[in-house]
Amino acid sequence: MFVVLSLLTFSAASVSAYESEYRYDKNGNLTVITQDEKEIVYQADNNGNMTSRSVREKTYMNTLTNGDFQEVDNGGKVVGWSYMTDNRAVSSFNIQKIGSRNHQQIQASNIPLGGFIGVKQALSIPKESSREFDVKASLKIEHLHNAEAVMMVDFVDNTGKVIRKKSQKSTLQSDFFFTMSLRESVPQKAERAIVQIAIHSTGDNAAGTIVIKGVDVTYGLDYYFNMLMNHDFQGREIQAAEGTIPDYWGISGDKDSVRFRLKTTNEYKKRQIISNNSEGTSKETYLIQHLLIDESRNYQMRGIFRRIGGTANTKTHLKILFFNEKGT
Repeated sequence: MFVVLSLLTFSAASVSAYESEYRYDKNGNLTVITQDEKEIVYQADNNGNMTSRSVREKTYMNTLTNGDFQEVDNGGKVVGWSYMTDNRAVSSFNIQKIGSRNHQQIQASNIPLGGFIGVKQALSIPKESSREFDVKASLKIEHLHNAEAVMMVDFVDNTGKVIRKKSQKSTLQSDFFFTMSLRESVPQKAERAIVQIAIHSTGDNAAGTIVIKGVDVTYGLDYYFNMLMNHDFQGREIQAAEGTIPDYWGISGDKDSVRFRLKTTNEYKKRQIISNNSEGTSKETYLIQHLLIDESRNYQMRGIFRRIGGTANTKTHLKILFFNEKGT
């Protein structure tokens, strides 16, 4: 299953501000207040009386090199990544240009059962390794035969031994970009993490083509794992015929009736502005992102919107559509 997160708007602005978040323990005692880039941590005794208060900076470290595939060497290979191949299979790795954006295309055929064809990158794990390790990737499946698209992370100790594996797979068949995500605690003895995006053979003579838009790795003190790519619109801007939209997001619906633009505040944070151009019509336009569902998780969605105009007949919607693997 996967979900399409859609922002439906008529003469409205989507404002991605950061509100204070409050977390409580099972007894209702306040434990953490999150404010922008700081966390205020409270500790209480058994009677609920506060015993300590501390402030710590939130840390987000994207440890990937060239996660958006923008850097390419003279041989046409993306910088920082290596290829996973199999001498029994036929495979190719090509940079596909869509607008101003580089995409890593992976094609393979005759893959033996259990084989992997894809890209990988090894990351060093810092000593403060008690954090959660978050991996997200935006990719599109063009076709698969006896195969699946899979995102994996292997944690390796100082001898090169894999001490933990984690994976997320998709057998979606629709031709659009979607976001895969997984979270795993970093093992205590882990020295490196190997991130891999690949076509995995589930049968003989497997074949497939996938296109990767970008991969993101973060770890920090945040307790809320946001599974969207560029959820706060602070990433790069993509110029489309309909206007400027945030990276990893797309547009659906009546694209001619809505104008998109990004505004930077005095705090150097970006805000996604969406304006309706067709007064008196009932046309709908969505800013969307497809998200692969992990059925073992519960989900919570929040968004901050501020209207800056429009009539009483205009509306702003946050819409969720659930689909099966065929896009129905």
